[in-house]
Amino acid sequence: MKFRDFHPNIQIRIIISFFGGLMSVMVIPLMSVYFSQRLGAGMTGFLLFLNVVAGLVSGFCGGYISDRIGRKRLMVIAEAGILASYALAAASNSPWFESVWLTYVSILGVNVCWGIFGPSSDAMILDVSRPEERKYIYTIQYWSHNLSSAIGGMIGALLFQDYLFELLLALTAMGILSTAATLFLIRETFSPELAARKQEQAAGWRDLLRSYRMVLADRTFVFFVTASMLFISVEFHLGNYVSVRLADSMPVQHVADWFGRSISMDGFAMIGALRTENTLLVVLLSLLARQLLGRIRDSHMLYGGLALYVCGYAFISYSDRAWPLLIAMLIATLGEVVYVPVQQAFLGDIPPKESRSTYMAFYGLSFQGAWMISSLMVMIGGLLQAGVIGLLVLSCGAGGILMMVAIMRELRQRRATAE
Repeated sequence: MKFRDFHPNIQIRIIISFFGGLMSVMVIPLMSVYFSQRLGAGMTGFLLFLNVVAGLVSGFCGGYISDRIGRKRLMVIAEAGILASYALAAASNSPWFESVWLTYVSILGVNVCWGIFGPSSDAMILDVSRPEERKYIYTIQYWSHNLSSAIGGMIGALLFQDYLFELLLALTAMGILSTAATLFLIRETFSPELAARKQEQAAGWRDLLRSYRMVLADRTFVFFVTASMLFISVEFHLGNYVSVRLADSMPVQHVADWFGRSISMDGFAMIGALRTENTLLVVLLSLLARQLLGRIRDSHMLYGGLALYVCGYAFISYSDRAWPLLIAMLIATLGEVVYVPVQQAFLGDIPPKESRSTYMAFYGLSFQGAWMISSLMVMIGGLLQAGVIGLLVLSCGAGGILMMVAIMRELRQRRATAE
């Protein structure tokens, strides 16, 4: 299978997501610095927490609505909202006018609209793909996302401080292109019979809650989301506990000699090196891993990849030696590129056709839960030794693997009946 064999909707979404992700990663990850410089660290933390809550609520609402009115209409509305939010952010950081609070409102708007957009977009991919295609589709998506993050992150680091207005104008222009592409090129993939749902829709919030209670009753999916939350938290520790620990306690170390010049790293430099290594290895290895491991059974790839990934990050949570850290990141990233597409393909097999957006919205809890676990690890990290934290990280990953083992038979059965 090749990229040109994908459904046109998937081709368009991957291309637009690449360029949109490249542009957004130049700005959005650095907005915490923007707000911290103007409002202080405490207020910034509170505002970012509100962002997370707003994105979670909007995701639940978006998933519910998408399963009742279809994918495209909601995607267009959400992208138009993102476009308007970026335009407001640009206007609030222009040479003629600046407002940090309007900027926050615009970033909040982006987060809310993305929460609405995400479940519909994810469900649309499932609507137009077959189970045997999804592992490759998610491999391409995963590779594309990391490549755009690598390029955009480097450009953003260079331009953010001095050219924020121009970057926001570029994001606004990208929003126009993305909205137009969805409006004119994307085809609707799910058209529920609205008349048959009038009674359900009339219940409003009660029907929304009933829909998510049905999701909670799906034991296999709840196990899958919980296991995913544990896996994701393992990597999130790099941006939280590991970064704090290395910055505070890693001594300056000689790493290599380059043309007669000694290269040394402290904790801050090591954090950047580990992030860069992870991103570059994902870009380089994702497609190669599919070619080399394509004949191996999916469950074996999932378990093996997760074992490497968890062990690598558990060691990173403990060690403060430069070369062992770099080698551990290599091992963790190898596991990541093997397990992620397989896990995403299994995720695509679980939801029933009529509830895909609702299920995908609920899956978003895995990221919010992982963020909370990694934040908790920072809080207790000052009370426990690094070795204990490493064991806790290892335990989280091992627990997730055991949960996947427990539901694997059901996952295979759902794949056999998936559409």
